[in-house]
Amino acid sequence: MLTPAQCHPRQRYVFAAALPVAAIAIVSLFAGSTWLGGLCRHWSHLAAVLLLLALPLCWPLRRRMLLLAIAALAGAWPWVLTTFHTRAPSTDHGISVLSANLYDFNRRRSEVLASVLAKDADLVGVQEVLADDEARFATRWPYRVWTPGRELLASALLSRHPIIHSTVHDLDGFALIDADVALPEGTLRVLVVHLWSPKKPSSASRRDAQLQRLADLIAERAGPVLLLGDHNCTLASPAIAVLREVGLLPPPGLRPATWPAWLGPCGTDLDQMFGRGVRLSPATPVTLPGSDHRGLHLFLRLDVR
Repeated sequence: MLTPAQCHPRQRYVFAAALPVAAIAIVSLFAGSTWLGGLCRHWSHLAAVLLLLALPLCWPLRRRMLLLAIAALAGAWPWVLTTFHTRAPSTDHGISVLSANLYDFNRRRSEVLASVLAKDADLVGVQEVLADDEARFATRWPYRVWTPGRELLASALLSRHPIIHSTVHDLDGFALIDADVALPEGTLRVLVVHLWSPKKPSSASRRDAQLQRLADLIAERAGPVLLLGDHNCTLASPAIAVLREVGLLPPPGLRPATWPAWLGPCGTDLDQMFGRGVRLSPATPVTLPGSDHRGLHLFLRLDVR
């Protein structure tokens, strides 16, 4: 076996470059107890892929290859576990649902609004929407709930079906839209959410508290529920477990990456849809011009038995 001093410089350079990636994967194992672990969890699946790609390039440094393999397993394992979580019952038809974060400072505002209109969904939950956007949407969706008095980080619910009741909760500085929508099959409770971004430990704690408050609100009432929006949290994050505890289930299939938009399918899944008492189709990503997020689209019908 070659010593590090004898091996080709390429192997040493690859291993050195892979060490920070391995650190992300290993630190992600502490997502439930540390802020940094939670942040690394957002990217540990990509870290695992990069480490697996680096393995053959480190040959014949077997011990170092073993270290990278262990780190890759650490990064991939939480995401593998999510594939075994219970999913919402499946459907291939129903009402069309879209979730879209438009980005407050979007310089392509006209284009992103046109993309939402072109999707022509029956129910739309939008985040980072501006007051001036409502006039464009009013032509397509007669029933709307708009978060009042907010210039930034506002949300809206747009519907072709009657909204028979709505409330806007204050979720630690963010508006949570909570509405009952009358569908042909029955009433669906729809919640549009935008949570704190975990850029620092304090904001991660606030996001986790928002998720707990959200779960408490949903637990207060029985019946079909659709939760959609920018959760700033992945399916592999421990904090998301409180939603499963109140019966909310993600759509069947793999979760599309939604952020950052420029990474496409190589990003992470910060935007989510969950259902209770409903059937959902697999979610598909939607391009939103000028936004830092991709949207999510699926079909929904009430799980009437």
